[in-house]
Amino acid sequence: MATSQVKVSTPKPSISKFEEYMLYFITLFIPIVTIGPITYEYSTQKYAFFTILIFMLFIAVIMEFRRQKQINVNIPLPALGWGLFTIATALSLISVMIENMPYLRFSGMWVLYFAMTFLFVIYLANRVKDKRIMINILGMLLISAAFIVVDSFLNFYAGWDIWLGHIGNPYSRDNVRATIGNPDFVPDYLGVLLFVAIYFITSKTLGFDTSKNKDKTYRRLVIIKTLATIEAISMVAVIIFSQTRGVFIAIPLSLVFFALLYTYYQNFKVKKENISKNVDEIAKRSQKLSIILLIVFVIASLIEIFLYSIPGPFNGNSFSVTGRVTSSTSALSNGGTAQQRFLAWWASVYQWKDHPIIGQGLGTYRIDFIHYLGVSIEHHPSLIVAWNNFMKAHNDYVQLLGETGIAGILTLAFALGTLLWFVLRVIKKKDSDDALLMMLMATGSMVTLITSMYSFAEHLMPDSMTLTILLSFLVSDYFNKDGDLTWKVILNKAKFVAAGISSLIVSAGVMILMNMYFVSEVYFLYGNTNYQYISAYQNAASQANNQLNSVNTEINNLKSYSGNYSYLNPQTYVQSKLQQLLASNPNLNQTQASLQLESQRQQEYNQIMNQLNSNLQSIQTAINQFNTYETTSYDGAKYDFLHSVEWDNTYGTSEFYLGLLATFPQRDQEIINQLNKALSSGSTSAQLNVLKDLFYGKNDITQYIHPNFKNLNYKGDYDLIASMVNSGIPLVDLWNTLNINQIVQMQMYQDGIDYLKTSLQSFAEKNSYRLIGQFSALLSSMNRSQASTYQDAMSKYPQFKSQFESLIKTHDQLAQDAFNQMENWYDQLIFILPGGWNRYSGWNQIYAEYINNVLQNAPLDATTYAKIKEIAGKYVWIGYYMQKTYWAIPLNTMDIFTSLAQDFINKQMYSEALTTVNDTLSIFKPAYEWNVADLNRYKGDTNTYNEAQNFITQYQALQTKRTQFLSQLKAVYEYAFTNPTQQATAQTYLNDWNHNILTGVTTNASTSDIISSITSMISTSTVK
Repeated sequence: MATSQVKVSTPKPSISKFEEYMLYFITLFIPIVTIGPITYEYSTQKYAFFTILIFMLFIAVIMEFRRQKQINVNIPLPALGWGLFTIATALSLISVMIENMPYLRFSGMWVLYFAMTFLFVIYLANRVKDKRIMINILGMLLISAAFIVVDSFLNFYAGWDIWLGHIGNPYSRDNVRATIGNPDFVPDYLGVLLFVAIYFITSKTLGFDTSKNKDKTYRRLVIIKTLATIEAISMVAVIIFSQTRGVFIAIPLSLVFFALLYTYYQNFKVKKENISKNVDEIAKRSQKLSIILLIVFVIASLIEIFLYSIPGPFNGNSFSVTGRVTSSTSALSNGGTAQQRFLAWWASVYQWKDHPIIGQGLGTYRIDFIHYLGVSIEHHPSLIVAWNNFMKAHNDYVQLLGETGIAGILTLAFALGTLLWFVLRVIKKKDSDDALLMMLMATGSMVTLITSMYSFAEHLMPDSMTLTILLSFLVSDYFNKDGDLTWKVILNKAKFVAAGISSLIVSAGVMILMNMYFVSEVYFLYGNTNYQYISAYQNAASQANNQLNSVNTEINNLKSYSGNYSYLNPQTYVQSKLQQLLASNPNLNQTQASLQLESQRQQEYNQIMNQLNSNLQSIQTAINQFNTYETTSYDGAKYDFLHSVEWDNTYGTSEFYLGLLATFPQRDQEIINQLNKALSSGSTSAQLNVLKDLFYGKNDITQYIHPNFKNLNYKGDYDLIASMVNSGIPLVDLWNTLNINQIVQMQMYQDGIDYLKTSLQSFAEKNSYRLIGQFSALLSSMNRSQASTYQDAMSKYPQFKSQFESLIKTHDQLAQDAFNQMENWYDQLIFILPGGWNRYSGWNQIYAEYINNVLQNAPLDATTYAKIKEIAGKYVWIGYYMQKTYWAIPLNTMDIFTSLAQDFINKQMYSEALTTVNDTLSIFKPAYEWNVADLNRYKGDTNTYNEAQNFITQYQALQTKRTQFLSQLKAVYEYAFTNPTQQATAQTYLNDWNHNILTGVTTNASTSDIISSITSMISTSTVK
């Protein structure tokens, strides 16, 4: 009786059953798996599971060979190239160790991952020698792709996902995430496997043994080829409605590559097929079927392109293929995606220039890109509108140049170059079916290799796994039976043990690190959810408080018989209703009617009051619940973020949010609650321990601040408090006198700054710079306030005078240090992102914010004034480039200068006022000119138009006021300088002119010199 199993020509399996089915499971499971409740970045869990499965696979391989005395291992030249590239990535860790040691864990994890993929490539190349197994693995990938296709259709047409449920509205491109997580990489994955599907359509035998069970084999071929055709047609649809222009480019280019490879094979093949008659019979029937199905696929694809190019149910009138393709031109301008990529590529180039040989370190672009975007804008300011928070360079080759330097890019080029050489050398020796398989796997791989020039598909699972498998198959022993371009290694028992242990160490290491990172991300996901609830409950409590105030107002109105309740006034209620009641009830006398109406009034009054009190109680209960939920959410967020960092201290996003939580009022309240509890216990030591834990950095929330950034600046304040409490002064008496809560808040803000600095070692976030600047400004102000508090407290507690004096000096220095830190971080902020308010709404306000913080925390002298002019000048510099495609209206920034001028006038500091007016007109003149020129362009946007018009009007008004001011100033000076009764005033004006605090320049101008200068200015102003 004939067997029903699929058979191929290779009689002996090249691989154990466990390994075989493990490979099937890996290629089926990894692309499909998406666990909804723990999904943040789709790839993270896939990498975690993949490393677990590879570790298990490597154990199986070692167990399989453990008794063999000698093992032959073939290392193809391209695989050797990948090994050299892995070494180059390891060398890049030197830069990480020098510049950012805490980040070594993350970079090292990816170096280990590359080492593991090198071992996986060697494994696949040596162990998968059976075409049946190879095709089955490809079949598993196609099954996973079929799942993704179905999920993508649900994403696009139903706004629904198999794993995640409802995800949005139908016909939205952003919904097409399937199990990969990004609409740009779903079509990339399918684009790769589209060519594998084409092989299943066009292959004559698909590796089946056609010498037996011909009818059954043919039926199987019909079923498989038909399903492959349906899947390929469906893949094309998904690729189209995913609307990823990069894949639209990559697939045609890959087809060109296939045509070249096919032409090469036809011209240089050296081996003819030797097909038996039995095989011919099946092959001929299969070939006819393949041609028919291929034609069906091509025609269906063309029809799909047409249907998705016209309005209708296929595209939901939301896009068209031709429109999407032609929109590529818009990506090249106005801050489009192409310009965004150019800017990111420049960032990588400048990163490489700073680290040319071994790069800055694998995986460092994601934390250093923000600095290098600033460098790029400095050299290419016209790209400012393209600034985007790209944590990847959107060109894997350029990114690797910056991260691994010349060493990395040359070894990668060697690996890819030798791969092409290898394929060209081997393919010409293969029969037509094997050659077709090689060509289509190489063509599918080209899709990802091409998209990697302007995207980062190789970073994501399952795209990277699939590419690794396809390229490994291309260099496998199955195709390379002659051992071309292959290094043959013989491992004896000792070498095998060493190689096996090394492989397990590498795979176990990357498995542990990847899964710890995965757990860290899951904790972050939960923490982020709790964090969002904090603001949600705050908003709900705020709205409830508004309602509470409204109800209280209603109660007060009711009590005073005002507003809506004026009719309930006892003096008017009875009189207004008495005649009507008497008319309708003739049996009642006036007294009875009055009493009845008064009773009715009181009843209505009580009913309304009861209802209002009930509403008041309900609202107050809700507020209490919201506050409780808010505190619970804060505690939950803190717990989750701390555990996230505990699992992986390079998960900087959690550190960023811990930095924010460290400054939240809930933390302040938590400390106060602990103090109240300690106070109720009557234990002095318990009270002091609460503060000591805070000021000595022993509280839970700050435990993961990096030691290099941990600042405990207020230990001295605690020591003073402890001394005073231990001397018998109650803590409650000192609470207000020493403003202890302010010291608590200063430590909280310092903890926030320290955490944000820590987070920047592994998480690049522009808002970290801004927050550090803002917190530093607060600290500068609060430290000055604290010094003043101690100055006042010194007279009340003279016995602690020396400690107070020491702390006053300390806080004055801390105030200055905080101010310097504020300037440093704001300067970095406007360096990394000087513009970009086309994408980040309100970002143009950072200049006014920075200037105000400078003015509020520093005396207005020449240094301060020069600084605020520098800041304003930076706005105008970048504004010139912003307005070319967007707008730049420095109205708020100019307002600060005009307000300064008015303040100087009010203080009769006319020289400083004139300096400010002149500088204001000079600094903002370019902005005035371009806004005048661009005003008509803004008419489509009412808000922008009005703001620009307001800026122009104010600038013109300042020009007019300057002329008027000069005339008035001349008259004032002439009067003071010539009137003997005004000698004191004249001397004040003269000193002011000769000692201008804004310029810092001392002159010796006479009164006549001053009048002459002003007259000259008036003359010049009149000419203009």
